[in-house]
Formats: sequence, C-alpha cells, structure tokens
Amino acid sequence: MAEHIVLSMPDNAVQSAATSDLEIEDLVSTRYPKSRLFAWIAPAVLFSFTVYTASLAGGWAFAVPMLLIISAHSFGHYLTAQHYGVTASLPYFVPAMTIVGTGGAFIKVKWPVENRQALIAIFIAGPLFGLSTAFAFLAAGLLYSEVVAVQPGAMLLNESLIVQFLIALIHPSFDDSHDVMLSPMALAGWWGILLNFWHLLPIGKFDGGRVVYALWGYKTTLYISVVSIFSMWAFIFLFEYYQWTCLAVLGVVSMIGLRKQYPHDRFDGPLTTWLTWLAILFPILIVLCFVPEPISFEGW
Repeated sequence: MAEHIVLSMPDNAVQSAATSDLEIEDLVSTRYPKSRLFAWIAPAVLFSFTVYTASLAGGWAFAVPMLLIISAHSFGHYLTAQHYGVTASLPYFVPAMTIVGTGGAFIKVKWPVENRQALIAIFIAGPLFGLSTAFAFLAAGLLYSEVVAVQPGAMLLNESLIVQFLIALIHPSFDDSHDVMLSPMALAGWWGILLNFWHLLPIGKFDGGRVVYALWGYKTTLYISVVSIFSMWAFIFLFEYYQWTCLAVLGVVSMIGLRKQYPHDRFDGPLTTWLTWLAILFPILIVLCFVPEPISFEGW
C-alpha cells in the first residue's frame, strides 16, 4: 500500500477575491429588530463570499462538496445546541484565499454551558457530522479518481488509516508503484477528514478540548491541552513536520481565557449510555484520522 495520494487541483486555483462592505442600516426595517436581522444577514453574506473563494480554489466540483462538509460540521453544532436549549448563532463562514478557499466556519455559543450532556453532544456532533459527510464524498470521489504511475516531484496527500481503508476497498489493485489522482470531490473529502481531525484534538477551545472538559473538568483539560500542544511543537522541531506550526499556534491561542469558559473542576452525575459511547468514539476517530505529515512531495 502506498503512503500517499496525488493532489489534483484545477488550474484556476488561486485568484484574488473581492470584498464589499454590507450596509446593515439600509437593510433594517421597522418590522424586524436590527439584532435579529444581523443574526441572519451576517452569516449569509460571509457564506456568499466563501462560496466565491472556494470556487476559485478548486472549481465548483471541489467547492460544493467542501462547503457541504463544513456546513455539516457547523450545523451539527448548531442543531444540537438548539436541541439542548443552548444559545448559539448560525454558522459564520470564513472566506479566505487558502488552498481550500476558506478558513472554515464557527458558531458563537453563550458560555459557560452548565449542562454536561449538552457539552458532549454539541461538540462531538460537529466533527461526527463533518467526518461522515467527508467520508461519503471521499468514497464517491474515489470512484472517479484515476490510479496513475508515481510521478517524481508530485505533491502528495498522505493517508490516514481511514483513507487507506477506503482506497484499499475501492482500488484494491493499488500498490507502491502507483498513486491515486484524486477527483475534485475526493479531494474535498480528503481535506474534510483532515480539517475535522484537527477539530477533534483535545486542546483548549477545540471541539476535542470541549469534550475533555465535559468529561473531566478544567484541570484535566488544562493538563491534556498543554501535553497536546507540546507534542505538536515536538513534531515540528524534532521531526521537521512544519505543517503543524499553524495548528500549534492556534492551540496556544485557544488557551486564552480558558478558565472563564470552563469554570468547573469537575462535573457530577452520570452520562447517558449513548453519550458514553460517543465519548469512547472520540479518541478512536483521532487515531483513525491522524496523519503525521499531511502533504509531502514525491522524491523529497
């Protein structure tokens, strides 16, 4: 089994994106409060810009599944929060001229959240919905991806265990002398798995950190977060996996103001059976989606 797959991107990958200011005052009517109108319009405008930047990154065949994966993650959080009566905003998409055309999306939650069951459900739901959608797009996209001979100097997307499983299932003849030239849909699925894996990491205000807090409280979350962040910096300096640098910096930033959002040193009361199983699934997903060096180059 080869350890990587080839990155396939359309030629129109990177262009400059135009932005414009939204004049909220002109859109406010006497019938709807400004705050309520803004709660819908700001996410809609940001989503529109993100559609544009994502389409520049890889064309519509890439942008549509990529945005659906991010939407699945974000609305997994949002709808679960609504179910538990936790105040949360609609998703705010982040348009960006990155390799995937977006900086992701986020929702604003009113903190602190006192309901332990709600905390676990809300912050596992996002990665679970996102990973399921990414997995489906990767599987479908691999059906339209070509197995090609290894190309010297090609950019390679390295495989996590879950990606290796799908490739072995769909392309059983795949071996070390070949690579898979990903279709745009499969490419979106690969990125979706990686991005959701990052959210699962047990650090600070990452989704994984939220779950750790709900399970064991602030002090344990602080300890596990620090160990995880130091592990990432070790990857960077000891193994020269420099692609972890941005994530390691975000991990440090996510620790700012942590105590304010995480006031409890522990939660009392048992978990429901299904939430217990979800909590067990959480580290399993981290292992299945982990890849030490996401991107490399053939022959380097």
